Amino acid sequence: MTPADRPQRDRRTVRLRISRADPWSVMTTSCLLLVGLGVCVLVTMMLVWGMLSVLDPEAWPSFGWALAIAGGVVTLEVVLGTALATLGAFLYNMSSQYAGGVHLTLADDVPAPSAGSELLPDVGRLYRRLQARLGFPPPGWGARYVDFADRCSEAGRRLRRTRRPGPSRQDERDGQDDPDTRVEETTPG
Repeated sequence: MTPADRPQRDRRTVRLRISRADPWSVMTTSCLLLVGLGVCVLVTMMLVWGMLSVLDPEAWPSFGWALAIAGGVVTLEVVLGTALATLGAFLYNMSSQYAGGVHLTLADDVPAPSAGSELLPDVGRLYRRLQARLGFPPPGWGARYVDFADRCSEAGRRLRRTRRPGPSRQDERDGQDDPDTRVEETTPG
């Protein structure tokens, strides 16, 4: 395929420059990430210690010692990692004053419209019209779906109920005659 045969694409680009890193947000983010990593290390240590103690209980230190050593390593990791990340943010801010920061170019390829893409909006419109005709509530109505489900179940009960002449017990309780369930008798002639 030659470059002339390829479909043309529109390219949207955004050029960004990261000229400053907020040291406080770098510190909090790195601290939270390192605490999460520390929890993973502690859980892994407990699982490994449990498996090793099952294999040879006499060869390994007690669980308390293993937990104390792992806790010390995790604490050291969190404190030093957070301090190094914050120091890195300060150094980045100082160097970006002279160098201008990091330049990023983000590009999004937008495909050219094809011949078959006109079908999808029509299908979507048809689907929404069908939902409206059937009485489906539009999406995002939250609690109104419950009301819709209640109305559907009530309509199903009315359809299943056999109607006898005269008011039913439900109609007597409601005090009104439902026009959807009323049976009118017609006489020929």
